[in-house]
Amino acid sequence: MHDSEVIQIAVQEGLLSPGEVDRVRREITSHGANDLMPALLGAGLLRNTDIDRIRRDRGSTATRIPGELVATTHTRLIPDEVRDATSDPRSAFGRYTLLEKIGSGGMGTIWKAWDNTLGRWAAIKMLHEEHAVHDDHRERFLREARAAARLAHPNIVQVYEVGVQANVVFIALEFVPGETLRMRIAHRATGPEMRRRIDLVRQSAEGLGSAHASGITHRDMKPENVLVVPTPKGGQAKVVDFGLAVDKTAVTRLTVAGDVFGTPAYMAPEQALGLQEIVGPPADVFACGCILYEIVTGKLPFEADQAAASVYNTIHSDPPPLRKLAPKVHPDLETIVSKCLEKEPQRRYADAKELADDLGRYMSGEPISARPIGFLGRWKRRVRRNPALAAALAAAVLLPAALLGIFAWEARIRSDNIERSLEQAAQLEEQAALKPSLYQKVQALYESVLRDDENNERAIAGLSRSVRAVQSADEHEVSTTSSAVAVIGMKQAAEAKAAMRTAGRLGEAAARCDALVEGFPEMELAWLTRAELRRRLGLAGAAIADLDTARDRWVEGPVSRHLRIMCLLDLGRTESAAALVNSTPADPEGAIELAAVRLAQGRRDEARGALAKVPAPTAESRWVEGCLNARSGGWSSGRSDFEAALRLDPGFTPASLALVLAVREDGGLALGLKAARDLAEDIPAHAIARLIHAQLLSEAGDFTRAAREASRAARLLPLQPLKSLSGNLRLAAGDGGGVAELMESGQP
Repeated sequence: MHDSEVIQIAVQEGLLSPGEVDRVRREITSHGANDLMPALLGAGLLRNTDIDRIRRDRGSTATRIPGELVATTHTRLIPDEVRDATSDPRSAFGRYTLLEKIGSGGMGTIWKAWDNTLGRWAAIKMLHEEHAVHDDHRERFLREARAAARLAHPNIVQVYEVGVQANVVFIALEFVPGETLRMRIAHRATGPEMRRRIDLVRQSAEGLGSAHASGITHRDMKPENVLVVPTPKGGQAKVVDFGLAVDKTAVTRLTVAGDVFGTPAYMAPEQALGLQEIVGPPADVFACGCILYEIVTGKLPFEADQAAASVYNTIHSDPPPLRKLAPKVHPDLETIVSKCLEKEPQRRYADAKELADDLGRYMSGEPISARPIGFLGRWKRRVRRNPALAAALAAAVLLPAALLGIFAWEARIRSDNIERSLEQAAQLEEQAALKPSLYQKVQALYESVLRDDENNERAIAGLSRSVRAVQSADEHEVSTTSSAVAVIGMKQAAEAKAAMRTAGRLGEAAARCDALVEGFPEMELAWLTRAELRRRLGLAGAAIADLDTARDRWVEGPVSRHLRIMCLLDLGRTESAAALVNSTPADPEGAIELAAVRLAQGRRDEARGALAKVPAPTAESRWVEGCLNARSGGWSSGRSDFEAALRLDPGFTPASLALVLAVREDGGLALGLKAARDLAEDIPAHAIARLIHAQLLSEAGDFTRAAREASRAARLLPLQPLKSLSGNLRLAAGDGGGVAELMESGQP
């Protein structure tokens, strides 16, 4: 017997109504499916026992004319408890027999009932009498029926009908035996039980995703509103109570701006603020994130003694890091929860279906779509709660050796200054043909342009011309430099490298490198040594300028190319770096380059594979490995690698910067602050070290010292965002001079 025949007989027997069949058919068609029977089973409109009976009793009958009514002698079995209840006249409620009260809320009461017409269990939700007299309360109650009745999904409790009986407004719902998710998660669990609970959230998100696709947002998602049907695999989740749902397709709007609806502990920030116009699917995603957080840690993310305090924390605070409360949490699950709990709706999953898909990937061991928030993301969260740090959004990076980016708006502001410098350099270059001493000023102007725009072709070409012009008079003599002079140059380069690879001697190394380039400009080693030093000082743009100067005179070798690739990555220019990398490296440096590029591209497995080809660890390879571990499990996960890198090369500042972040995450603010202070004292000329110190000082509430550190960072790296940060921190410290600094930086 075909499924269509079974469904037709079920309608004839009253097990289904034609409207229910049509509604489910429309729902599955809208999702590109056409298998009606499983959908009816999943929605609870048909039972396997009924299907088996129909096939058994009717399977051998002759073929019938379509639409022909078929008589049946089948008699429905009425449960004994229903027979007992019918003896009490108060149990009669229209076609239903009320058995027991199973729930009560602010708007209504829920009864377990038996549908005498269709012979099935139902849950009858009745609106309280005091609400029924208010049109808006009555309308909100009925909104649940209108919203949920449009939905047919295995993970949503089905609405059977809505009506009025003896002046009582009611909704007849699918009756779901079992327990709520709240009961299931009352105690913390690990292992398989934890996975079962997470899967219940995934199923709930599947149901919510169906609602979102239909333009409906639940707005009161919480463990109490998820019913769990017992199954051999751990339970089937069904979302219930769309009483606060908002239907974006509806014309009538009862909710006005400023209304706050929902359960405080699970409300999204925009919902808590009463911004109903922007409350949509991401608000349900936020609630799911709260439930996941509660499942993993046993605590609510914004736990508080009073509802008002919970709402305040939701809007203004970050929850304790998941890893601190549950150290063994999988990094991917931590990333999913963090994405759900983002303050801005646009940073969360767009709807619950995306969340369900990512949870499914996590549970099946596949790569998830979400990415870890990282230090920058956490910093941005703090900025939203502290206006004094607003300018800090303009400066931060994911890898510890990376620099502050140059933003488009800043480039526009500086473009006039760059153009004037180029014009002045061109004029002086013409005069220098007669007065060679002017070439020093010409070089200074071109170098200043390259500090602001390292790819400026006019500046690169001009700097190359001026360097060659200065050396043209004695080019022949340079090419025949005596062996003694070459030995002196190499000795000075070795001394400069020894200084830069010793903790606390970068300042000395910088002076040695400048002297080396000035004294031996004809030596490629001089330019490469200073380029390496500049990278360690966080001046990747200046380092590339030195590499370009060397490339204009000599064929670029593997050492120079390696430095160039790593500097490009420091500047966030991943694609440019990738274009220079050999995908089948033949040496350790090439393997490190490939690993660093793949890490920047988010291809972590390939990065690990490349690192495995490094025969003996170097400071740089251990740093890359630490960054790789940090990307998966937070900075503290890479701490041992950063420490190992510094044992190999105590002056390798990328590892030093990363170690400060790891100490902050692993040991708390006090230890992180001490590590940041020590690093800033060891490398006072490093802008990023100063910036990290300023950030941690601001976290500790010491805005005066934080402003001082930010000001020092701005002098080292004169970008307007740093000047704005310094001004904001001065204002936070009560220093009115911050206003003038903000005006100077161009911030209104």
